[in-house]
Amino acid sequence: PDIQFAFMSKVPRKGAVDLPVKRYLMGRTLALMTRMSLRLPVYDTQCGCKVIRRDLVSIVMGESFISPWLFDIEMFHRLVRRFGRDWFARHAREVPLERLVDRGCSRIS
Repeated sequence: PDIQFAFMSKVPRKGAVDLPVKRYLMGRTLALMTRMSLRLPVYDTQCGCKVIRRDLVSIVMGESFISPWLFDIEMFHRLVRRFGRDWFARHAREVPLERLVDRGCSRIS
């Protein structure tokens, strides 16, 4: 398959993800709302790492984002709006993390 958009995911695998319960539940709630809104079979949009083909950067990043916290979801929305869900299913790939350990605040200053 011709992968044009790849994104890391906290897909649950035994011993791979170590998060506090509160953070886990908040993340799952947001993921459920996102899945219902975009109607995509995606487990996690908020993991962080996104890899996008160069020719798609202007589509995904060309406009200002509405929210500094939910920009990941906006990226998915822009791709679906432009190309459709079938395109997304064929050309996007969710890649599970090998290991995630919560070390507190994840902000980058």
